Amino acid sequence: MLIQLGKHLRACLDLCDALEQIADQLPENLECQQCIEVAGSIYPTVKQSHEFEEKSLFPLLIDESKPDEETCKTIQRLHAEHWEDESFAFEVQDALIEFAQDPKHSNVEALAYMLRGFFEGVRRHVAFEWEHVVPTVRRNLTGGAAANA
Repeated sequence: MLIQLGKHLRACLDLCDALEQIADQLPENLECQQCIEVAGSIYPTVKQSHEFEEKSLFPLLIDESKPDEETCKTIQRLHAEHWEDESFAFEVQDALIEFAQDPKHSNVEALAYMLRGFFEGVRRHVAFEWEHVVPTVRRNLTGGAAANA
């Protein structure tokens, strides 16, 4: 379980790194094909990570650990953040594709601001999961189930 979670979190951080690189290169030093490729990965990366957590991790935490109030609040918080991140992912994806299709008529400052807002939020979300969810999984799952599930 922890290995799978780590892979999903790493994929989200890799996406953030790619988006930061794009934001830093706007507008002159950027290839439109790179924008389209990264844009096409935004929603799927975020959605796959969230689906894993929602369908595999959260139910396991609830079933295995008889969650305390803090764990329940954490799951509720992350569920709400997932919804917000997925909505924002669609917007960022569309804006990046629009830029790639017509860079001369795009608001570069607004796009850079949007990209930074998205990847900084995702990085905060991932950091919270590393600090709170991963230790909860380690603490509450016994017999090696967390590492081997």
